[in-house]
Amino acid sequence: MSLLRRKIRAERRRGGSGALIKRKAYSRLRKLKTLVTVSIAAIIGCTLLYIVAALLGGMIEGRVAQPSPENNSETVTIGLISGPIHNDFLLPLDERTRTQFAALASPQVPIYHPNAAWLLIGWGARDFYTTVGRYQDVSAGAVLRGIFGDRSVIRTEVLGTLGDSADIRWLQLRDHQYQDLIAGIGTDIVPDPQPITTDGATHGAFFAATDRFHAFNTCNVWVGRKLRDSGVRFGAWTPLPASVSLSLWRFHSQ
Repeated sequence: MSLLRRKIRAERRRGGSGALIKRKAYSRLRKLKTLVTVSIAAIIGCTLLYIVAALLGGMIEGRVAQPSPENNSETVTIGLISGPIHNDFLLPLDERTRTQFAALASPQVPIYHPNAAWLLIGWGARDFYTTVGRYQDVSAGAVLRGIFGDRSVIRTEVLGTLGDSADIRWLQLRDHQYQDLIAGIGTDIVPDPQPITTDGATHGAFFAATDRFHAFNTCNVWVGRKLRDSGVRFGAWTPLPASVSLSLWRFHSQ
């Protein structure tokens, strides 16, 4: 009888130990679920906050440089050409523009071609920008570097006569504003620029640029900054294409 009792007690102890292990495992699982839920909520919250700030940044006027006044009343027409996630400048290929960007002249960037009319020029993250053939071809690593920090490049492409396009918004700049704009863009190109070999992009050429690209300093932020530095009214912070569109509507609607 005593032997039977001892066996019963041993079974109870083993059962109690198993229940304790199950409770601990369940507690850990609950903590993990809570951590995942909080992390997802934080990511969604930060993303929404970023989008709201980006939209407000496009509507609130940023500090505009005040260039020295000039008597020249001539104006220069430039374009902003928009894509799904990116904006580029369209600069008229006149003598002044060719002189400013003469160092970029190459077979890929034939700025002296008789039919060359416009210079498309933009700034972006090196890994993302230079591997884009199609957006689905971009690696996760390039996307992450674009968010958290990557080297930057200038992309250029020479275009001929342009027709009407819903993707192009035209702006009228005063002569001295245009001079400041192309000079400012020129300072973002490294000395003695050499074309960068790329895998995905097939049009134009890429050159190493100054500054670093990240989620708070995007290609669209660069566009807004270059315009403001040239004395052109624009939004204070324009990280998204929608920010640029809002700034154009807010400050340059016809």
